[in-house]
Amino acid sequence: MLSNRVLLKSKQNIVVLDDDDESLQILKDILKPFFECNISFYNSPSKEFCQYVENNSIDLFIMDIRLNAYIDGIELSKEIIYKKQGSLFLFISGYEYSIDSFNHLAGKCVYDFLAKPLDVEQFVIIISTLLNIASSYKMTLTNGGLKPRETKIENMRSNYRKLIEEDKLLINRLKEVSILQS
Repeated sequence: MLSNRVLLKSKQNIVVLDDDDESLQILKDILKPFFECNISFYNSPSKEFCQYVENNSIDLFIMDIRLNAYIDGIELSKEIIYKKQGSLFLFISGYEYSIDSFNHLAGKCVYDFLAKPLDVEQFVIIISTLLNIASSYKMTLTNGGLKPRETKIENMRSNYRKLIEEDKLLINRLKEVSILQS
């Protein structure tokens, strides 16, 4: 992975929720390099999904926005945020969404949005960076005794944006070096 992760005693947990089986298989293939994480895949917010979320600490949710005609991933995230303080969200969708769709999340969690079809390189950078943020958050809670509501979400989000830009610059530099060497 690109960024150095804070070492944690337990594996990080990722939950992927996408109702399209083809998209879910693509996500499984893309996430293979993250073998050091526990990754759970769900094609609906089923009873099994809800129980898993309820009973486990989730570091990152990768969630399709339009799950079906009745369930919206952004609305579902509202319920999860209050139960799972500290979880981060990456929303994906084949439909266009404006930043206004995410206004209710501002100040409550760190999140990002990617449109399908996914740019795999960008997707991996964002996952790595979000996991880095999640591990730092866990270490702060463990070592500093902070409660989730006492952390500054906007500061975390600002740091996330900086890390994303640094990782993108690093990849571009590595590409330039490899082109010059060949």
